[in-house]
Formats: sequence, C-alpha cells, structure tokens
Amino acid sequence: MKIILINSIKNLGKSGQLKTVKNGYARNYLFPKELAILATPENILKMKKQKIIYEKKKLFFISEAKRKIKEIKKLGTIIIFVKSNTQKKIFGSVNASQISKKITQLGIVVKKNEIKLNDGLLRYLGDHFVTYEPYKNININIKISILCKK
Repeated sequence: MKIILINSIKNLGKSGQLKTVKNGYARNYLFPKELAILATPENILKMKKQKIIYEKKKLFFISEAKRKIKEIKKLGTIIIFVKSNTQKKIFGSVNASQISKKITQLGIVVKKNEIKLNDGLLRYLGDHFVTYEPYKNININIKISILCKK
C-alpha cells in the first residue's frame, strides 16, 4: 500500500515522503495514529503544495535570521550595567533573558531562547562571549561587557 508520511518515523522515513508499506501496518498502526495518509493523487498534490509553502517559510526565516545577524554586527559590544562587589563578582548573574531585553532595547527584537550562554550564567565583570542563533546553524558570537553600576 502506498502512503504519505505525515510525521517522521524512525526506520521508515521522513515527513512528506511517499512509501510503500504492508496493508496491515498502514491500516492498524499508521492511519489510526495519524502518522500517515493514503497516497491518492489528491493527497499527493496537497502534500506537494504544503512542501512548497514550507520551503517558502524556511527561506523567509533564513533571510530574516541573516538580516538580524547583520544588524547585531553593527551594534558591536553590548554593555550591561550591574551591581558588584570589589572582587569583580556581580550580585546575582546575567542570563539570556537580560541579554535579549538589552538587545531589544537597542532596536533588534531578540528572543531569549535564541541566546546561548557558552559558559553558563555570567557572574563576573568583564567581557564575555555568547552565541546568538536565530535559526538552525545560523549564528554569531556577541561580545557582552558587564560593567559595574555606580
């Protein structure tokens, strides 16, 4: 029986692929769990249209991510002011949420889950590097300067 996979299934195929499977496997497992649909000409056409829409969205997100990276490059070093003691240890820590808020204040909308702290929370004054990854495998290192607030 020919089917179109709705979701990726280990050892069978990826989402959107056309596969041939045994009738019982399709009727008793794949169809009831809505993991696949029957490969009729209408369903094949519908899946091709959805794939085109998905590719257009993917290209849009990639171009948007590259645009944001160019804007962040223009900003240079991001400066965050915090309270600290005399040994350069800050009270609390600087996290991804604070960094994303600071960048958003500078005019570029950044989500906190797009900021990756390479060394965990930032707890000391000085320069640190974090990774900004707006889309899969599209990233840039951002220099964060943590300075003492007086």
